[in-house]
Amino acid sequence: MNTTIRSMIVLMAMFGVGASAQEPSCVSTLSNADLVAAIGKGIAIQPVFARASVKGFRLYNIHHSAQLTAQGISTGSLMTHVCGVPANEIYAKGGNICCNVDASRQFEVTFQLADGERKLTIYRP
Repeated sequence: MNTTIRSMIVLMAMFGVGASAQEPSCVSTLSNADLVAAIGKGIAIQPVFARASVKGFRLYNIHHSAQLTAQGISTGSLMTHVCGVPANEIYAKGGNICCNVDASRQFEVTFQLADGERKLTIYRP
């Protein structure tokens, strides 16, 4: 009986460590407002749904963003990740993005373009 209890405690401890190791640490957070302010005011962001999940966000009015136009991003481009966080997780959390790096000055976004994925660094004002 004593061995069974010890085994259960060890297993629970191992499960707890494994579960917490999978949770990303949140070094800084971004909101939808932070994202728009950094990309460019006037940018319109629309979620794109596929199979009952958010596939990404279409960006419109790109001409308001010198950063995106300089890097060849055009209106209607699909943004799939912010800080490495997939769009469906961002949408599920109400637009709050947990970055595992300091995003106070810059952060990374990923776009799905016709020629493949492109990761860009967005600099905050």
